[in-house]
Amino acid sequence: SIKRLSKSSLKSGQQFFQLLSKQKFSSSNFTASSTTTSSTTSTKQKPNKPVLKSHTTSIFNSTLRVGHGEKITSVNQKFPVNVESHKGEVVGQVDLDVRVFKAPLRKDLLHKAVVQYLASLRSGTATAKTRAQVRGGGRKPWKQKGTGRARAGSIRSPLWRGGGKAHGPKQRDFSIKLTKKIEMFALRSALSVKLAQNKLFIWENMELESHKTKHMKELLVNREWYGDSVLFVDAGRVHRDTHTLAKATGNLPLISTLATRALGVYQILKHDKLVLSKDAALKLNERLSRTQLAQQK
Repeated sequence: SIKRLSKSSLKSGQQFFQLLSKQKFSSSNFTASSTTTSSTTSTKQKPNKPVLKSHTTSIFNSTLRVGHGEKITSVNQKFPVNVESHKGEVVGQVDLDVRVFKAPLRKDLLHKAVVQYLASLRSGTATAKTRAQVRGGGRKPWKQKGTGRARAGSIRSPLWRGGGKAHGPKQRDFSIKLTKKIEMFALRSALSVKLAQNKLFIWENMELESHKTKHMKELLVNREWYGDSVLFVDAGRVHRDTHTLAKATGNLPLISTLATRALGVYQILKHDKLVLSKDAALKLNERLSRTQLAQQK
């Protein structure tokens, strides 16, 4: 057989091929043996790494375990989420779109959205005068040679006290423009992050029995939320004069209230917990799923 032969016993390549022709190999056996040998050799050389179905990411000092995002075949694929009362009791459920609240994590888009928001807060009005803009300095202070002093051409040189500023700040626009597709995708990813972390809650409504800060503080203590940053989002207009929740949380630190139209990625990631009213959740679900469908088309 071939196994018993060694290289030394083969006088020439013709003997080897003659012996090989006498052996009866079927195509299936040959392929199977070749694949097994190649697989064994490959496993010895390069061990197979375990396939990770999920990955761990860190967003704003919080650990998150999210899947890679499955391909959604159905357009109207939804899943139920519990609707709670102010005390934490489950009073019902609401169906949310998978494309909005279970979107894949995109840290790059979240970073772009946060940078874009922070850049929009910069006024860009800082400015300084150059030596050409400072009043005076048109005459040469002394002659070029013969005084023993360092040569000077103007008393408004950047080297002089009261002179102009070299390479100083100028008025500029720091705003960054993002496409609507990136903004909507980042918002869906931020909502999905909070839901995956079990830090997104849906309340039946945002109307409290009292506008007193004392009652709101008791509610937060009972829910074990006092001391954490919480963002409340309502569908309608949120104003301290008309909205009881906004008025009750006005003097509480780390508590914010927003309307749905003002909700952004930075506000979601900045706060530890996100509380949506049922109307706000449905409004976001409708708006973001509609934009996602339009982008797919």
